[in-house]
Amino acid sequence: MKLIKVNKKDALAFSAIILSILICSIIQMNLFWDKDLVLTGDDIGFHLNRVFGLAEAIKTSHYPFYIDSTFLNGYGYAANWFYPNLFLFPMAILLNLGYSLVVSYKTYIIIYTIATACVTYYCTYKMSKKVTSSSFMTILYVFSLYRAFDVYQRAALGESLAFIFLPVILYGIYEILYGQKKKWYILTIGFTGIIYTHVLSSVLAFCMLLLFLLLSIHRLREDKTKIIYFVVAGGVTILLSAFFIFPMVEQMASNTFYLNTYTLTTPSNTTYSLGTLWRSITLYYKDSSIIGLGYVLFLPLIYRFKIKKKNTIINFADKCLLIAMIFLLMTTNYFPWQHFHTLDVIQFTFRLFALVTLLMAFSCSIYVGYSVKKKYHSIGLLFIVLSLSISNASTIAQYYKDFRIHDKNQFRGEQTFKDSYNIGAGSEYLPSVTKIDVLKSRKKDEVKTKNRTTKLSHIVKDGNELYIHFDAKNKDILELPMIYYKGYEVKINNKIVPIKMSNNGLIEVPIQGKGKMEISYPGTGIQKFSFYTSITTFILLMIFILLRSIIRNKEQQHSGDSIMKYA
Repeated sequence: MKLIKVNKKDALAFSAIILSILICSIIQMNLFWDKDLVLTGDDIGFHLNRVFGLAEAIKTSHYPFYIDSTFLNGYGYAANWFYPNLFLFPMAILLNLGYSLVVSYKTYIIIYTIATACVTYYCTYKMSKKVTSSSFMTILYVFSLYRAFDVYQRAALGESLAFIFLPVILYGIYEILYGQKKKWYILTIGFTGIIYTHVLSSVLAFCMLLLFLLLSIHRLREDKTKIIYFVVAGGVTILLSAFFIFPMVEQMASNTFYLNTYTLTTPSNTTYSLGTLWRSITLYYKDSSIIGLGYVLFLPLIYRFKIKKKNTIINFADKCLLIAMIFLLMTTNYFPWQHFHTLDVIQFTFRLFALVTLLMAFSCSIYVGYSVKKKYHSIGLLFIVLSLSISNASTIAQYYKDFRIHDKNQFRGEQTFKDSYNIGAGSEYLPSVTKIDVLKSRKKDEVKTKNRTTKLSHIVKDGNELYIHFDAKNKDILELPMIYYKGYEVKINNKIVPIKMSNNGLIEVPIQGKGKMEISYPGTGIQKFSFYTSITTFILLMIFILLRSIIRNKEQQHSGDSIMKYA
């Protein structure tokens, strides 16, 4: 197999950028938090509970799991059906190793920040073939103001992790449209990764893909096989993501949830006026911090005017810029959101800033890379951009600290977070009839009977398993301390019996006479099928990529030998 030669100067530049990212990430974190303190963001409670559930599942060897019994005081919450936990493993492992919540959380942020930087640099370098463009893209993207909002103010862990895979999706689109279309699997890897981190981001990324296809109709007409490769990439993505997608669809078809009946907000209610959007870019804040983009992302655009001749990468960068402007317009009240109700699921228009950040950072990095020729000029610009990015972060960090300093959920030192009822503002993944106040009024393992003469004993609850001995002289119905989700199984005297959902959204079981009841969650056939589907597809894809790499290396070696022979 042919060895890949690495340019020492390129490797040195990459190492310098990653080291700078590491140092500046720590500086940025200290701007938001004191050394031994974490101030809670909007969604941190929900995500920490997810991590605690995963840590417990790893500790007890119960992975994969769908219903997290650490939520709702043991009643269980099926967040994993709708919010994947695959990339939460590093923090869960750190907690299981005995590190404090503060240390584990901060370390995890550094880990996925470095991962974002490495992936961004690699993808940009593969497209641009320029160290300058790759370096600019990495700094603009990783230290973008919106990413800082996501990581610290919003504590949007899923969306923050999605930043890792957005550059991969962009690279995959570029390869099929402009590069080697047979590298369709890059797009597959990008979309699979983002689906397993944050589903809403995958929806937005798909919208971005559609706009690229719309603006590239002429290329697709010239080579219709490109369409086939996009379809293949999509099909394999579905198979790789089956472990998450199929069970989610099954659950949504089996019941009605808050996400179906309750809307926290819609994009039409969260649009920006042009004035607000301008303030979010210029950082002109008065009384409150506006979630925005910052001006650093736009400054390098001036280098576009220095480029006179177009090539493939410049053409792609121009399309990125155009699509970024479309998404920017969509965040304003000038966009007719009332005609796009299918996108109401994204809730906040500022989620589009993630795509604007990606596309603007890429466009600007390409323009700078193809305009600036002198090395010292490039290094100077990198230093200016990095300094301004840290300065912008400092501006919003002060507001954030003033706003959060009295938050009761902040934690420091060896303190931990304890609020099992923190399941997100919209409680999206609860059955729609469930009332959290009712759950809070009950004890952790309380089993309700309708008939007072019914006697219960030997009640033992362990996670998603429950054991009860009962003696019901008359027909009765037990309401169990478990949220109803499809896949639970109840046995009475070793025989499976039908179950229903109570008016409170809990599991309800009819009983009569004496017996022993066992409740467990073995899952459904679709859940098991989807798991093996994803694993099998992953193995086959890895074999395909490996074989393709071996064949290409042999072809290149044969070509090189032929040239030497006739030289």
